[in-house]
Amino acid sequence: MPRGAALTSAASADVRLRPGCSGRRRHAGRPVPVPGQRRAQLGGVGVQLGQHGLYVVRPAGPPLPGVAGGLQSTAMQVGGTLGTAILGAVMSAKVASLLPARWSGAHLPALTPAQLTQAKSAVTVGVAPVPHGAPAPLGAAITSISHAVFTSGMSASFLVASAVALVGAGVGLLTRQGREAHGPAML
Repeated sequence: MPRGAALTSAASADVRLRPGCSGRRRHAGRPVPVPGQRRAQLGGVGVQLGQHGLYVVRPAGPPLPGVAGGLQSTAMQVGGTLGTAILGAVMSAKVASLLPARWSGAHLPALTPAQLTQAKSAVTVGVAPVPHGAPAPLGAAITSISHAVFTSGMSASFLVASAVALVGAGVGLLTRQGREAHGPAML
């Protein structure tokens, strides 16, 4: 597992299941895994959203739960959008920096600038740009290089995501819940 993926999983592995809950359904007497259970236990946020909502809505008090819930939803959407854009840019930059050198280092046929741009786009989404009718050894070399560059790009993205998660965890640990002197603030 790439180092960045391991760090991201470790940083987001704070998943708690209810005591006594096996997390499995039964069908004909045999346990059946719940769809998405492993993904949630290995770093998904679905299990944590309920508790997260309590930490956002409860401090707002009775007059502002709708505002607090809306703020939480907006923050999640903006964060998801920015996170996807930033991690995608990191991935794309890493692929763009590695692919030309690895391509020429493997003594593959030279690419025109347009072909190189298409190859970068394909490798960024995990596709090996093997031309139709290419000999098997050439296809295997292109596939091997494409997968190695893609994996390097994903590792760089996971390292950035891990750093952000660790900074967020540090800020969360250092932040204290404030005491209200005169009741909740009114907007």
